[in-house]
Amino acid sequence: MLQRFASRLEKLTLWAGPFAGLLQLLLLGLVIFSLSRAGLVAWQWDRVAATGIVGQILVQGVRADLIMLGYLIALPLVLSPPPCVYRKRATDSLNAARRPWRVAYSCASLAGQHAAVKAGLGMTVLPKDMVPAGLATIERREGLPDLHDTEIALLSARKLSAPARRLHEHIVRSLEDLGTA
Repeated sequence: MLQRFASRLEKLTLWAGPFAGLLQLLLLGLVIFSLSRAGLVAWQWDRVAATGIVGQILVQGVRADLIMLGYLIALPLVLSPPPCVYRKRATDSLNAARRPWRVAYSCASLAGQHAAVKAGLGMTVLPKDMVPAGLATIERREGLPDLHDTEIALLSARKLSAPARRLHEHIVRSLEDLGTA
């Protein structure tokens, strides 16, 4: 019997291709959650039977299991609200790689994003020189697409007021300092 199961699993793996791991996780999760639910129903049978909707409880349980497994499979992201070049780069790359993702936390504050990542809510996309102490960079791994370099451009009018000119120069100097650090 075990050999027959292994043979079917191998066929399923070949059929699923690059999504075999996700499919196996989904099926294994459904089996574990269903066994757990069956144990709970058996333990509390008197209460469950008194509802008169045992079948509906079991079906809704499978629905909840699929939702929970979706949260496990989808990559949790910590992102700025749109429009954000890093958010767009991350989501476009993940979509192109057909990698499931979800926004676990969205915050316009970079400090808030850092705190969310440090708390383990998800991962984010930052330039390497903006990764604070306590966070690690993730080099390219299986399942994560390559993110190409992002260019920052500062556009300004031909004639700027003195305060605007000083701000422009400060931004340029700051970005140049980042490049040499």
